[in-house]
Order: sequence, then structure tokens, then C-alpha cells
Amino acid sequence: MKLLILSSTIPYPLSHGGNVAQFSILSYLQNKLAIDYCCVVRSNQDLSFVEELKIKLPQINFIIINQIPVLKSKAKQSLFSRLELGLYFLYKKRKEKRGKLKLKNIDSFKSDTFNLLNSKEPVYINEIANLLKLNKWDIIQTEFYEMIDLVTIFPINVKKVFVSHESRTLRLLSASDYSSQSESFKNYIIGLNRIVETTFLSLYDSVVVFSDYDAIRLQDIGVKNITVSPFTTIEENNKLKPFVKLEKLFFLGGSNHSPNCEGLQWFITEIYPEIYKKHQLPLYIIGYWSEKAKIISDIGEVVYLGYVENLNPIIENAVMIVPIRVGNGIRTKIILGLQSKVPMVSTSLGAEGIGLTDEINILIADEIQSFIDKIDLLKNTKSEYVINLVDNGYEFYEKNFSQDLLGSRRLDVYKNLID
Repeated sequence: MKLLILSSTIPYPLSHGGNVAQFSILSYLQNKLAIDYCCVVRSNQDLSFVEELKIKLPQINFIIINQIPVLKSKAKQSLFSRLELGLYFLYKKRKEKRGKLKLKNIDSFKSDTFNLLNSKEPVYINEIANLLKLNKWDIIQTEFYEMIDLVTIFPINVKKVFVSHESRTLRLLSASDYSSQSESFKNYIIGLNRIVETTFLSLYDSVVVFSDYDAIRLQDIGVKNITVSPFTTIEENNKLKPFVKLEKLFFLGGSNHSPNCEGLQWFITEIYPEIYKKHQLPLYIIGYWSEKAKIISDIGEVVYLGYVENLNPIIENAVMIVPIRVGNGIRTKIILGLQSKVPMVSTSLGAEGIGLTDEINILIADEIQSFIDKIDLLKNTKSEYVINLVDNGYEFYEKNFSQDLLGSRRLDVYKNLID
């Protein structure tokens, strides 16, 4: 069986949830299928990431669409070409500036990141079209909303799969309560996104989601041909020492995903000051955050660490906070927390779709005071309570999220399409 994956991302380094979700399933499937993975590189750093992937996933053939800007020497540049290049970098700088998050007013309905039709440049479409002319694959798969529209140029005789990491429509629905826009305008934006998203999804033979909960919610907005196939994580021999006492808090996730920004701002501004006054616990943020996106508390110790390859020194005797209030889909950070035997305090939405139970394998808090109370509990309780909590979580992980279990389940998705 031959599979072509068209993705908007390079699944390395493992610095955010989408990369972890893709990499972990690819590491299982590479010995089961003939996989071609097509991605765009826009910098020399991107190229280095692909080279790393070739080493870590040697059975996968990586197809590169090179969009690294080529700089000519000044002597060879015409006045027009230099002007054109200058305008390109001016546009790029302005685009990056527009993309900076104004954390004092994070509103999904004011964001300019929602390119409704998600249209691509002619150069990219031509590259993909030429690739598809080879017509050698049984299945073509796209991942992430940014790639949903490519189905319009796929060959008729091939099976088409879309892996939905997060529904744009469902994210907007969850963000509605935190937007200052009028109900009429919010309904207008949600309606537009729903029509566009469901229309594209109807062109796929299978829409893969990560939980039964996601499947039900997508069915509610009119999506059919849904298959539930959760992602797994990379299984490692984690040598985390047993929990002794609570010494710090940490958040896992970068500013490139707006629900992280909204959730962390809520926690740092509304919840963390009281926790710090009581317990003097530092808060470590793991993942890339641009300088303008960073939220700094007047009270406490908030430390941005960037990408951290070895998490153990940070997460030992620590609690993971998951104050996510916007979005949908399974949070990779929750699965990693279960696997690593780390106690977690999460909103209901942050833990949705996984099947966890409050005070059995996780602590759930949806209000400011309940979040503070759950941190108080972990700080003041005996270590045996925390150890029992994380042991239950790890048992849940092994039963529901092991790589062999979920890898074989994804393989069955492809086999059922072909049979």
C-alpha cells in the first residue's frame, strides 16, 4: 500500500503538539506502508530539520518543495528585481508584525489568521499538480486545516484522507464566549467557516479525528465519513523520579497556537498571582514564544525556557497546568503528561475527548478559584495522593494510548479504505 502525505508542517523538532502527533504515528507506520511525505521548506533551518527526519524516519521518502528565497548578488540584480526583493521583505516584515499576538485582547473573531478559502500560490499548486501526475499512490492524505483545500486537485481514482488536528469551526464555537464581537457577527463568521470547512471535508473518503467526542461534534455540524483514530506519543523509557513535594508549575506549548496564548494569559493574569502569594511556586513555560507574545506577571516568577529536549529536570516535582479554554481535539500535552506520570490540573476543555476522570487520574478546574484550590490540594497533600493520581494516569495511558494499539488502529483505517 502506497501513501502520500501532504502536510503544512515539517514534523521536527518535537517542539509542539502537532509535530509530536505526526512524528509518533509516522514512526510506527514507516515499517508498515510505503510512505512519501511532502512538505515545503522555506529556510535552511527547515532543510536541516528534514535531514534530521531522514535519519530518524529512514523508511520514509521525503519530498521537498523548495521555497527558500534566492538572493542574487547586487551586481546581477536589475533595478526592478532589487525593488521586487525589497518589497517582498517589506511584505514579509509587515506580515510577521501583523501576526504578533496582542495579548491584552486575544479575540479569535478579530484575528487576521483566518484565511477563509485558504488559497495557495500558483507556484505551490503547480508543484503539487506535477507531483500528483505520477499517480502512484493508493491513498493521498492531507493534515491540518491549512491543507484542506488541496483535495480539489486530487486524482479521481485515489482514496482521499484528511487528518483533522483541530476543526476551525469548532474552535470558533469554543472561542465565542470570550469574544467582544456582537452575536450577529460571531454567527456570521462561524457560519462562513462551517460552510467552507464542511464542503471541503465532503470531498474526502475519510475524515480522521482523534476522539469519539470530536466525531460527535463534527457530525453535529454536518460532517460525514468520520473515522476515529487517535494519535499516540513516542514511547520512551522515562526515568522520572517519584513525586516528593510540589516545587514548581509548568506549561507546555508555544505561542504559534492561539489557544495556548489565550489560556496562558488567563492563568498568569487571573490565577497565578494568588498561587504565588500562597506557595511561591515558579512557573516555567516550555515551547517557543516570541518576545511580543510573552506574558509577564507583576507577581511571581515566570520563566520562558523555549524548546527543551530533555523535560525531566523541569517536570520532576512539578504540576502541569492546562488552562485551555478555546479549541478542540486531543491535547498532546495531556497524553505526554499521562505518559510521564506528571500530575496535571486542566480545564474540562483542555482534557476533553480523552476520557479522564477528575481526582482519579487528573484534576479538573474551570474557574479561577477551583484552579487555585486544586493547586492548594497538590501543594498541601501527602505525596502518596499524587503518586496514586499519576499511577492511575499512566495505567490509563497504557490501556488507551500505547503506540502499538493506536498505530495498528491507524493502519486499519487505510486498509479499510482500500479493501
